[in-house]
Amino acid sequence: MNRFSIVTPNYNMGNYLERTILSVLDNLDVNDEYIIVDGNSTDNSIDIINKYLDRVTLIREKDEGYSDAIHKGFSSAKNQYYAWINSGDLLLNGTIKKARYFLDNNYDLDYGNDIYIDNDDKIISYSYGRVFNFHSFMLFSGWTPLQDACFWKADAYWKIGGINKNYRYAADFDFFLRLSKNANIIYTNTFFSAFRKHSGQKSISGVYAYGKERRNSQNVQLSLAKLSYLNLFCKSVFYFLALRIRTFFFLPLTRIYFKLKF
Repeated sequence: MNRFSIVTPNYNMGNYLERTILSVLDNLDVNDEYIIVDGNSTDNSIDIINKYLDRVTLIREKDEGYSDAIHKGFSSAKNQYYAWINSGDLLLNGTIKKARYFLDNNYDLDYGNDIYIDNDDKIISYSYGRVFNFHSFMLFSGWTPLQDACFWKADAYWKIGGINKNYRYAADFDFFLRLSKNANIIYTNTFFSAFRKHSGQKSISGVYAYGKERRNSQNVQLSLAKLSYLNLFCKSVFYFLALRIRTFFFLPLTRIYFKLKF
């Protein structure tokens, strides 16, 4: 059986870290591995991690941000399948089993749906992940997948050079954009994870910086695509409109459906 390596970057997230750890460990088989990369936290994070050292590998040293921490984690990973889950977020029961099935069946990347939760684990909303062209939606509209609901092969990760440590805010966007260019991708219509909204998140506290890095990543890939001006214009307009239709019409309907079904 192919095994998973899960990485969690952590810095002073002790308030939520234990819930993350337990959600991951509840999903793992005996030969899967869980790596926590802690950037010398000054809160109670290490006390929490120490409780689980029989099942967790700890890398504790100063880093240059979350992308550097993730790079360190995967650089020490030993298994065939990868994912990362940030401190505070949760893997739902049965997630790794489902993802393993599709990766075992010749897919490079499996992704699904996500739940948004608050500080007390209460559900805020539901997020539906499906798009009809993963790479083009990212490249032309700036859409991004639900990172904590994504699982991929180690070979695919290293083939593109892994995560780019130069991106301090949008490293996840850049990674999935590059990965999706030539990957065999499948969407799984299920809830894989829970994303916790809190004030300390990069996506909240660094909105402008994230947007700047995201656009830079898009521009790099667009330059490699060498599209004509007309082709670029048409695709940009098409996916801009497709994203707006998805956001304002399609997603509200699917969220109502999932709320009734979940």
